[in-house]
Amino acid sequence: MKLPEKNWRQNTLKWAGDAQGIAFIGYALIAIGLSASRAMISTGTGLLILSAILAVIKDPGSAGRKISFYTVITLFLFLLPLLSGLYSGDIQRWAELIRVKLPLLLIPLAASQLAPPNIRQLKWIVLTFSVCQSVVAISSFVYYIIMYDSPFGVMAEHIKVFGTIDIITKIHHIYFGLFLAFSSVWSFILFMEKKQPLLFKRESLLFLILAILNAILIHLLTSRTGFIVLYSGYFACGVYFILSNKRYKEGILLAILFFSAPFIFYKTVPSFKNRIDFTIWESKEYLVYHKLWDSSMMKRYFTWEITWDIFKSQPVTGIGIGDMREALKKEGKIRLQNMNKAEDMTEAELLESPHCQYLENLAALGIPGFISLILAGIFPFFVRRKPVWIYIFGFVFLLSMLTESLLERQWGVTFFLMITALSGLYTKKEPD
Repeated sequence: MKLPEKNWRQNTLKWAGDAQGIAFIGYALIAIGLSASRAMISTGTGLLILSAILAVIKDPGSAGRKISFYTVITLFLFLLPLLSGLYSGDIQRWAELIRVKLPLLLIPLAASQLAPPNIRQLKWIVLTFSVCQSVVAISSFVYYIIMYDSPFGVMAEHIKVFGTIDIITKIHHIYFGLFLAFSSVWSFILFMEKKQPLLFKRESLLFLILAILNAILIHLLTSRTGFIVLYSGYFACGVYFILSNKRYKEGILLAILFFSAPFIFYKTVPSFKNRIDFTIWESKEYLVYHKLWDSSMMKRYFTWEITWDIFKSQPVTGIGIGDMREALKKEGKIRLQNMNKAEDMTEAELLESPHCQYLENLAALGIPGFISLILAGIFPFFVRRKPVWIYIFGFVFLLSMLTESLLERQWGVTFFLMITALSGLYTKKEPD
């Protein structure tokens, strides 16, 4: 039956002007795009900005009053790098990084004008995010089976050389490991909490399946960042369930799984065992015997030492984000001449990033940049009445930044902002 033209227009205009509805679509696109498509990330970000504009048009007088203190803290993660352009020598590199960090300005301001998604919308976003990680991971394994005559041998070789297999969507494996692991923890939390309303029957069972599936997949991918997120996340879950509502059974069960799972996977999954053994060997070779080989962990230790010295040379303002890469390359080339290194280890193999967000901020932005990063990381722990997953996310993200510069690429910046925005940290409004 055809609706009257008047009603059709009213319904269309109502949907078009529904800021929360558009924001929900934006979050969903970002959740998919993080591991599937950068274009979807940009589209989702654009929809969030559009929804915020509509909200301000609807109620312009309250725009400033909705901004939370956390929004101001996060803005410094953009403003300090922006100001570093005044003393960065490489302006082209500075401009590239500012473009990457621009969401640190746009998304907090946009999210501050909107209520966070309600529980039904949040569940759809988590479900979409977790399913997408599963599909991308499984598709990546299937690709090897289709394209190679000896798929498992090629996988083993790629894991040995690169640390993991190639991801079919071309996302960097470090970030994909982060997403895959957190999707497991996030799904498990929703399984345990069983909040109403339900999306469909057996909803909790699906979240449990996704939690288990993605935990297994992260071990097959052998992502070290993924391991950190997975195990620290489930450890935090265990502590939470023990302390909250005295749920000792769930907490003890998680504790048992937390301590036994690594040993089980070590004994049963060869790629996981090789990854752990190789990491131990890398660390011992550099830290004990002071040798440098073309391996990711050794090069991290080498780069961390250089980055710390760069910070000490300019502790107040840092050297500027634009000059960070060139400073590492220049100093690394000099120090490499005096290293006990492999014959094939050349300056071309050295890292161009500290792979530690704390050291990155210290060297590039000085003490103010470090303080702003720490405040953005720990502030959520002092905010009450927020969902438990935001505290667990804060915990695992703080740990992940020890070994990765997660806020220097679009994937990491957008993921951080999506999770914090979904929790409502940027606004004083409550979910509808």
